[in-house]
Amino acid sequence: MKKYLDLLRVKQWVKNAFIFLPYFFDGNTLDSSTIMNLMLGFFAFSGVTSSIYVLNDIIDRRDDENHPLKKHRPIAAKKITLKRAGIIGILVLSISLIYFFNFERDALFFVLAYVIIMILYCFYFRKVSIVDVLFISIGFVLRLFIGGEISSTKISLWIILMVFLLSLFIAFSKRRDDLINGNSSFRESLLGYNLSFINTVI
Repeated sequence: MKKYLDLLRVKQWVKNAFIFLPYFFDGNTLDSSTIMNLMLGFFAFSGVTSSIYVLNDIIDRRDDENHPLKKHRPIAAKKITLKRAGIIGILVLSISLIYFFNFERDALFFVLAYVIIMILYCFYFRKVSIVDVLFISIGFVLRLFIGGEISSTKISLWIILMVFLLSLFIAFSKRRDDLINGNSSFRESLLGYNLSFINTVI
């Protein structure tokens, strides 16, 4: 069971809590129906993000096998076959999209935008310096819009800016750690970064 939880990166679902921010910061009186919808949307969207992680691990399986930490991931460690991982990823994504189509259709556009952007990121844009962190940050902003649509909450310009800048800060900090730890051979985009630039941006 643990290998499947690791494959879906359940521990990373905490990032999807950004879905709750628009409703929380709008100062709404807590409504049990809205909270329930947000919770269901949270789990459905977490299925979407999990499918992207599966795709990422399938693409990176060769490099992950030689990485000191990532070699323990289920696909790289051959705990889960490539075919089974692909089926799980497609199944989880399908169930999540069906949920949004049937129950949260207003949010579906932003969910599909996230899927498309992350697929492009996995196949190409993560290899491009600066663009890689921009795509990550856009992904967090899309979480806001998904949460806003689910809770019927207007998204303010300020929360968009703050979430975008916060995610940029975190992404650039992670790139800084990768540079310091000598991970440039495992992340192609790091070849376009240097500590002086990242320190200035941070």
